[in-house]
Amino acid sequence: MDNFTLIVCTILISFFLMVTTYGLYLTNRTEKYLVDWTISGGCFLLSNILRAFGEDYSIPFFIIGTLANTCYMAGHVAIFTGVVRLTKNRNIRRLIGWAALIVVILHQFPLIQQSIENRMLLLFPMNVVLNIISLLYLWRNRNSSTSYSYLPLMFALSFYIFEISFRGILIFVDPAQFPMQGNQIMQTLGTLFLMIFLFMITISFVLIVNWIKEMELRKALRIDKLTGWLNRNDFDKLVSMKFDSCKQEKSVFGFVYFDIDHFKKINDKYGHSVGDLAIKHVCDLASSHTRNVDDRFRMGGEEFVICVSNTDIKTINQIAERIREELEVLSLVIDDKEISITISVGISISGEHDNSWESVLERADSALYTSKNSGRNRISQLLPEYV
Repeated sequence: MDNFTLIVCTILISFFLMVTTYGLYLTNRTEKYLVDWTISGGCFLLSNILRAFGEDYSIPFFIIGTLANTCYMAGHVAIFTGVVRLTKNRNIRRLIGWAALIVVILHQFPLIQQSIENRMLLLFPMNVVLNIISLLYLWRNRNSSTSYSYLPLMFALSFYIFEISFRGILIFVDPAQFPMQGNQIMQTLGTLFLMIFLFMITISFVLIVNWIKEMELRKALRIDKLTGWLNRNDFDKLVSMKFDSCKQEKSVFGFVYFDIDHFKKINDKYGHSVGDLAIKHVCDLASSHTRNVDDRFRMGGEEFVICVSNTDIKTINQIAERIREELEVLSLVIDDKEISITISVGISISGEHDNSWESVLERADSALYTSKNSGRNRISQLLPEYV
């Protein structure tokens, strides 16, 4: 396959990259990094179109050399700005314009205009450094939910860094043996590697967006949107795992089970929107008094459960009491109206003869009803007899 045919294929892939990322952005407008990657596809598209015209037409160097290389460099900068937006949510898109301006200025020097080898030896190191920084951003900002989604893009960047470094070394060490101008093999390889790279990053961008949306969907299924607490979907699984772990380690497992006192009256008097604010107020305050290792669940409506482990009944009581006392003191303030909110709490922990977490939850539930029947705004505990 000759170089011109490869350039045409690269044009098509660049166009596919631009259209794909823009289409993804239209359906995911919160993913702003897709704008940068759409710009990247457009820059690569224009660069390769200029290269295609340069194959058969006598066009001045300013148009072919300067503009093609400027768009090529801008495409790589746009990949980098998209990576920064993805990992840090920082908009540095103006860097694309500044990079393009710098490349245009550099191309006005006679040494750069002298040969394509000089231009490559200028652009290659710049692109290598830029893509290494992109790679480091992805590596350092990966986490348990995104690490796998970044791998294809990290591989694509690594592939580009390796191949462009290898070709750059050949040109630098022996420009007579491996010239760019007039060397069909070097030009063909360069276009082929670029085509492969663009294809790889296109697939990578699609995978990243799909992965992020999949994680958001999973989170929506697991997390209560109003409170940020876990919902009932994963309750049985997570609680069972924690109970089994505590059973094996012979450590304490327990529940703090509570609900909002007279919540229906709040809804009836102030409306459901205020009721939602009341729920969020309670959960935000309760979260501040629980540990990172504690699992917090919204069981439905105004009922909540905190699953605790590796502690003792005294500590559990202290956690519940701090939540109850602070809620009693800190009213919910809306439009200069103070809405008093209290909770009733039931507590229980596991005993050596408990074979499942259900029995512990049942005791905590019974303790909760004891608090309600005893006047509310209080804590009751129901412990196994053998504790």
